Amino acid sequence: MMYEFPYLCPSCNEDMVLSLRVAEDGTSILESHEISTTPVLDPEYDDSEYQPGERISGPLTNGEVGVIQNWDDEIGTNFIEIRDNIIPEEGVRYVDEELTKASEEPGSSSWSISNLSVSVENTGQQVTVRGFNSNHFIGDVEYTQTNYDSGGSEISNTDVSYELHLWLSEELPFSPLPFQYEPFKENRIPPYNFALIDDLIVKRMLKQIEGKGGLVRSQLIFEGEEYTVEIENVRETPALPMQKFETLPVVSASQVDHFAGPLFIISLLRDSDLAEMGSGNITFDGREVPASSAWKVNEAGDLVIVVTAKEENTTLFLVRPLNGRPCEGSFDVKNRPDGKMLRAMSGEELSQHSNHFQIYGLVSGDQFPTVISGFDSGNVMITSSEGASISGESTGSVSALDTNQPTDPETVPLEISFTSEKDLEDFQFRSPESRYAGR
Repeated sequence: MMYEFPYLCPSCNEDMVLSLRVAEDGTSILESHEISTTPVLDPEYDDSEYQPGERISGPLTNGEVGVIQNWDDEIGTNFIEIRDNIIPEEGVRYVDEELTKASEEPGSSSWSISNLSVSVENTGQQVTVRGFNSNHFIGDVEYTQTNYDSGGSEISNTDVSYELHLWLSEELPFSPLPFQYEPFKENRIPPYNFALIDDLIVKRMLKQIEGKGGLVRSQLIFEGEEYTVEIENVRETPALPMQKFETLPVVSASQVDHFAGPLFIISLLRDSDLAEMGSGNITFDGREVPASSAWKVNEAGDLVIVVTAKEENTTLFLVRPLNGRPCEGSFDVKNRPDGKMLRAMSGEELSQHSNHFQIYGLVSGDQFPTVISGFDSGNVMITSSEGASISGESTGSVSALDTNQPTDPETVPLEISFTSEKDLEDFQFRSPESRYAGR
C-alpha cells in the first residue's frame, strides 16, 4: 500500500507531498518530494540502485524512527541513523536543546517544562475519509514552559494547551512516520514548541494509538485556529523490496561521527597504496586473522600505521598525530576528542595529547561490520624503527560499535602485531590535531 499526504504545512509549501509505503513485516518508509516529481518509493524505481526513503521505522530499527542516509560520495556506504532518545525531565532547567543542565553551566539562561499531560481518547464516532472507515480520536496536550535568566530567576511562565483530532483507519497499517511532520513536529505552525518537547509529546501520543490503524486525517486546534490535513492518492502497490534495507547498518545519531570517521579514512585507502606491505596479525575479541601492514608520516607529522586483512574485510589504523616517526618504546593510548575539545586545548595540552596513539577501524561481522572508534585502554609498543620498517604491537581494549542494531559501543579486547613497511605515499590522511595545531 502506498498513500500520500499533502505536505503537512500546506500554507508553508504547497509544492511538497509525503509518500508513505508499508511492507508486510510492518516496516514503513516515508519520503517527502515535490508534487511534480515521482517519488523514489514508487514501484517503478524498485529495481534501481538507490536506497529510497527519507524516514524508516520497523523491525530493522526496533520500532524507532530512523533516517536513511546516503553518503556514497563521502564514505562509500548508506546507513540508517536513529535519533538518540534524548528526553527532557520535567522541572529540570536546561541551557540548550542538548539538555545541558543549568547546574553544569552556571550563569547561563535556561528553560524547563512541567505539568506535561498528553491524553488520547476514542470518541466512538466513525466517519469515512477517502473511502476508508475511520475512528475519531481526540488528543489533549497541556504543559508549562518556564524561562529563567542567568541567575536562575523566572522571566516568563507560559501555559500551553492545544487539541489534536485524529482519524485512524484499521483498513490501513499503523505507521509512526507521518507524526514526524507538521502539525505534530517541526514548528512551522503554532504552537512553536522546542523540538525536544515535540518529541516527548509525540512519543506519549503514539503509545496510546499504536496499532489502532493508519492516520487518514489530522486536525490541530490552537488558539481558535484549525490546521487540517488528510490523505489523498491512495493506491495498492507491490510488496516493498526489503533487501534494499536489510543490508543497511543501523547507527544512533550520537555514534555517527564514530561510525563515519573510520569508514571515511578507509575509503581513502586504495589497493595501489598497498603494493608491498609488511606483515601483521589481528586478534579481535578472541578471533585471530593474519594481516598485512604499511605506514606513513605526512607533512604535518601525523603517523599512520595500517594493519589490514583484506579477505576478512578488516582494516585498523594506528595513528599518532604531529610527532612523526616513533622511536622504540612504549606509548600510552587516547580516544580521539571531538573538535570542541581540540579547539579548547592549549598548545601544550595538544602536544601532550598528540604523543598518544589512537585507533580507528572496521572489523567484519556476521552481517554488518563492527566499527572501531577508539581505545578504551592499553598501550602501543614499538619494538623496532629502522630503515623502511616499523615493528611493534598493541594490546588493550577498544570501543566497538556493532552496526547490526542501534546500540551503544561495547568494550572489546584487541591485540595487533605488525612489521610495517613504508608504503603509503599516496594515502591522503591528515589528523584533526594537525589542523588545530596550525590554527
